[in-house]
Amino acid sequence: RWQSDKNNKMHEFLNIEKDYRKWISFNNLLGDFQKLYDLYTAVDTKQNKGGVSIDRYESDNCIRFIINQEGNSTALEIEGETNRTKFLAYLLEHYLPTNEVDKWYLSKKEKADKSLNHIITKADTHNGILENISQNWTIHPKETMYYNFRVVFSVLAYLGVLGLIFNAFYESTIKGFTITLIIISTVVTIFILRKIAQGLFIGLMKGSSVKLNENQYPEVFNIVKRQS
Repeated sequence: RWQSDKNNKMHEFLNIEKDYRKWISFNNLLGDFQKLYDLYTAVDTKQNKGGVSIDRYESDNCIRFIINQEGNSTALEIEGETNRTKFLAYLLEHYLPTNEVDKWYLSKKEKADKSLNHIITKADTHNGILENISQNWTIHPKETMYYNFRVVFSVLAYLGVLGLIFNAFYESTIKGFTITLIIISTVVTIFILRKIAQGLFIGLMKGSSVKLNENQYPEVFNIVKRQS
């Protein structure tokens, strides 16, 4: 019965390869970390994963696995638990950078997710200088509303200041110059005070903070390093 099932299964594929090293070497799909992870997980758990399906056939003292990966016309046949273990060890040695496969996969997926939020496209370059960069940022829906409020408020404020200056000049040239100097002095004073406040704030932060590194709060340091 096992042989009959096996023959029926073989007709579903164009080819069935029994040498897992050869099958892996000619498998161009493994350059994709997601497909590599799905393959390893499927064989490790003996369950279908992503685009990888596993069929198990048992007979007296014999277990065979037929592995089919979506996009690959050649299936792989692994005979016995020993060869299945060797298959996993081969992937770990030559294709996976660490024995902690799940942690490696989460790290790769995190980088892939971040890259979706920061897509930079080169439109043109000249003498090594990037002339046009198109960036696709993930923007919170309320940001547009807040920006519109800011533009309206700023336009009204500038129009009010200009109206005040024109009105002062209309009444008297001296009064116009006086109002203009007051406004300029106010703007300069606010700018200077802002710089001083910013410097005090930075000094306060640096003076009362603990620097993150590998020895002090290493968990938080690794999070910051990974996110940046």
